[in-house]
Amino acid sequence: MSTITPRQMLCPKSKKSIKFPYNMTPTRIVVHNTANDASANNEISYMNSNNNQVSFHFAIDDKEVVQGLPLNVNGWHAGDGGAGKGNREGIGIEICYSKSGGQKFIEAQKLAARFIAQLLTQYGWGMDKVTKHQDYSGKYCPHRTLDMGWDSFKSMIQAHVSVKAADVSDKPAPTSEMKVGDTVIISKGAVYGGVTTARGKTVPAAQLSPKKHTISKIQKNKGVSEALLKEISSWVAISGLVKTKSAESGAVKIQTGATVMIKAGAKSYDSKALASFVFKNAYKVDELKGDRAVLDKKGICTPVNVRDLVLATK
Repeated sequence: MSTITPRQMLCPKSKKSIKFPYNMTPTRIVVHNTANDASANNEISYMNSNNNQVSFHFAIDDKEVVQGLPLNVNGWHAGDGGAGKGNREGIGIEICYSKSGGQKFIEAQKLAARFIAQLLTQYGWGMDKVTKHQDYSGKYCPHRTLDMGWDSFKSMIQAHVSVKAADVSDKPAPTSEMKVGDTVIISKGAVYGGVTTARGKTVPAAQLSPKKHTISKIQKNKGVSEALLKEISSWVAISGLVKTKSAESGAVKIQTGATVMIKAGAKSYDSKALASFVFKNAYKVDELKGDRAVLDKKGICTPVNVRDLVLATK
């Protein structure tokens, strides 16, 4: 199924102190229903225009996903206060048309299920990261989704979640291994190439993993190896590309001595944040006990959950 690219209508920076005062590393998704019959466009427009201390990251209707806040800042949507995990760590998602319900709401909920599954894959999260507004404040929200069955909605999401098998390596492959026809993803921080004015500028988040691209040409330009990506008709420096692997059948078993990488956005076994550099390197599994793996005693010596590991590309 194709990647959903949200249409951005980001809240003005002038409202930062009201709408998104804190930086955020997301740890969960918080699902809401709007309790009105406005479109996603109108939901975000209203949020951006008023001075209420209410904000969220995405509104989803039967046609599109509209983004109001970047994913690295908090929103005020979960009702659990200034230090609550829902507000401070949750990606707030509003599903539209819930007041009257009907076919428009059904289609909005279907699109929301697809998009939430995409976020789970992007962050390497399991279904336990999908939560509801009610979990944080006790409010009966998402009201219509709850009426129709919360477990049923989660099953819709699960149906779209990719099989948990090392689909990609987060470590860029050597330039010599890239060739025309390869399927790649663009890693965070990658830059454009070519001879246009965009050369050297960072590729926007909308084009990054999990969105996949096909290499149609490769060239050396001013000493930089670049690939022309078919889907966006743009040159990108190969140093910022990641070659995908075919998914293996069944689950990939992590064993002691295996060389692994940590999924982007994962935390340590005791839920502490990891430095950004750890997601770029491969590590050896030195100890393994149940779902607890200790990586590279001479390096980061960090225990992580096995489900947050993928086998490194050889």
